[in-house]
Amino acid sequence: MAVLNGADNQEKFNYPLLTANNNHHPGEPWMKFIGRTAELEVLQSLAANPLAVATITGRRRVGKSRLVSEYAERTGKTLIRIDGRDAPRANNKMQLRAFANDLSRDTGIPGFSFSDWNAAFNGLGTLSKGKQWVILLDEITWLAKYSDECLAELKVFIDTHINGSDNQLIICGSISQWIEEFINQSDSFVGRISKKIHLSPLPLPDCAKFWQDREVSTTEILTALCVTGGIPRYLEEIDVSESAEWNIQKLCFDSPGYMVHELPNLIKSSFLQAERRDTVERYLNILGTLAEHGKTPAEISKAIKIENNEHLKNNLTSLVMSGIVSENPSWNLKSKAFNQRNIVYRIDDPYTRFYIKYIRPNLNEIEKGLYSHLTLRQLGGWETIRGFQFQSLVNQSMIPFVTNRLKLTNLPIRRCGPYYRKKTSRHPAVQIDYLLQTDDTLYVCETKFRKKINTSVIDEVKKKIENLEKPKGITVRRVLLYSGQRTQELTDSIYFDHQIRVDELLEL
Repeated sequence: MAVLNGADNQEKFNYPLLTANNNHHPGEPWMKFIGRTAELEVLQSLAANPLAVATITGRRRVGKSRLVSEYAERTGKTLIRIDGRDAPRANNKMQLRAFANDLSRDTGIPGFSFSDWNAAFNGLGTLSKGKQWVILLDEITWLAKYSDECLAELKVFIDTHINGSDNQLIICGSISQWIEEFINQSDSFVGRISKKIHLSPLPLPDCAKFWQDREVSTTEILTALCVTGGIPRYLEEIDVSESAEWNIQKLCFDSPGYMVHELPNLIKSSFLQAERRDTVERYLNILGTLAEHGKTPAEISKAIKIENNEHLKNNLTSLVMSGIVSENPSWNLKSKAFNQRNIVYRIDDPYTRFYIKYIRPNLNEIEKGLYSHLTLRQLGGWETIRGFQFQSLVNQSMIPFVTNRLKLTNLPIRRCGPYYRKKTSRHPAVQIDYLLQTDDTLYVCETKFRKKINTSVIDEVKKKIENLEKPKGITVRRVLLYSGQRTQELTDSIYFDHQIRVDELLEL
């Protein structure tokens, strides 16, 4: 586990220890901060805004709180972090008590006690006068869950104590759908939110920095990422001195492994009402239908025998906003209009697919220790699933890292993403790993992660392009994004306009 607590770990993982300061909070690992340059710049720009309020959304474990801590540390500002508590039998009194305790911890002033949210925010506001604080309201959903007064008083706090001050207010939460509805899109907060950041998984070049200065093959790094994805908290659990296969076995198939029960816990903490067991099971069943291929709501409904209604639509929206699933509407290549009736949902998070495919069906055996010596080669269909995982990783790094290689830096991209068109009476179905559309060119991108890649991939792409309804006069450029060894025949082929070795993105 790449968490730093002393000199021995520093030597083992080659990460510098950070100096202890008041911006570090319990539960945050002492390790090198990686990436997030653009997001740090957004927070820096916020400081110059008289109304310095930002929201940060993103799935749990993606590093929202860590980003704010890093920003406060780099700017030398005091971080005041108030955490909402997601706990059994939580209530409004518990959230107010937590608010008071957190405020005491970060100001060094003991004895706070608040009877209501008016008193809590007034107390915070009084203490912040004349300061240059970064105030983080973390997991705002849980703070506000038990009382409508919380958000009402937050609005007053922004107007009275943040607007025109030297303080910054940052509001975080893992339940992105809730923050969108009750803060970002709420009439109550119109004009009060200056910046909105959605934190995505780390792209491949940043992920590779977890193995910095170690002679580790790119194939091994990609294999590890095919399970963890670019989620910083999962990457922190990797022992970089051991192989990818050893790490995956320890994290996913040893009964005490960090990722053995992670997905149900993630669902419980990412969706309201998901504390009920049947709700968690419903989400897991929906995800189960998407383990290998994307599906439409009608196909999901048929697969697990649930109604294709508003309830399912809300479930899918929650999964999309959490970052676990992506929504892929097909678009008309001639008009570039999206077809909202033909939407395919697919798992975007590599760990989620791995859990659904290999951990969930074998939980009993894992807990009994029967899978403690399992290898990836023993997993049924691993090569196929790894291909899906690889595709997700590449898609997350497509812009700007792959588009830069395609020399699209200064060209407007009209549409991009995984492309799907359903079978009709006139046309066969077509699915493309990633499609980029500019004004006059289609870039058809095929991903492959195999030990040996031969010219059969040419026939696959040819068939896909034949099934596309292409606008007249448009150029089609064929792109192979691969990891593995190409046969000499494929290497010499002129069929693909670009053959990009994804491993190179790890070497930036």
